[in-house]
Amino acid sequence: MKPVTPESVQALADQGEIEAARAAAREALPALTGIDRGRMLLVLSAAGALAGDAMDSLRTAAAARECFQAASPAAGDAAGDAADIARAGECDALN
Repeated sequence: MKPVTPESVQALADQGEIEAARAAAREALPALTGIDRGRMLLVLSAAGALAGDAMDSLRTAAAARECFQAASPAAGDAAGDAADIARAGECDALN
């Protein structure tokens, strides 16, 4: 079985398999931390919006934002700068 990734969850949602996408994302979440968890939560939020569940979508987006903020390293750190660039799109989607 293929590992569940944000990209695979998004692909399910794009194919109209919204409930399957939501279930796959929820199943994968317990094993994820940090930025990986934030990315999965963000995709889950988008799937929730597609399902018409606005409140769940907003709660999930807020949880994703918390993951991104908690994973944010100190400013000026080379690894942190790379992580900031990688997260820019995800964080912009939450603002």
